[in-house]
Amino acid sequence: MNIILIGMPGSGKTTIGKRLADILGMDFRDLDCMIEEETGRSIPDIFRESGESHFRDIEESVCRKAASFENTVISTGGGAILRQGGMSLLKESGKVVFLDTPVDTILERTDFSGRPLLKDDAGRIRRLHEERISLYRLYADIVLDNAGSADETLKNAVNVLDRV
Repeated sequence: MNIILIGMPGSGKTTIGKRLADILGMDFRDLDCMIEEETGRSIPDIFRESGESHFRDIEESVCRKAASFENTVISTGGGAILRQGGMSLLKESGKVVFLDTPVDTILERTDFSGRPLLKDDAGRIRRLHEERISLYRLYADIVLDNAGSADETLKNAVNVLDRV
């Protein structure tokens, strides 16, 4: 069984995912890193040179590959939930955990300079949250409050996952 982390950009999916994988003795994969490895291009370059739609095509393809992993904590990109095909396969491969992080918390703890959709307008995170929150909840098997520290979120994640 895999654990698939979803949530807004800057919600801590990679940070929490790496630590959770260590605690649970699982592998860890970051889908954004997989995209960069497969394409040989950075995500900002893909957005700039090919556009968001092309990026989402690549992201969906990587989601499909990741769905074949076993015993892996998978950190998705914030927009992975925008494509049903890849998300449905990921959901079938394990438990989807939504890191529910308040927008103000994201704005306080995140440097958006390397994030193509947010780097020029950090306020856009509020609009993205409004657009995406229903999709995060739709795909989530587990919703974790991620307003506190990473340690608090990890403790809650381990407790919840032990009962699943």
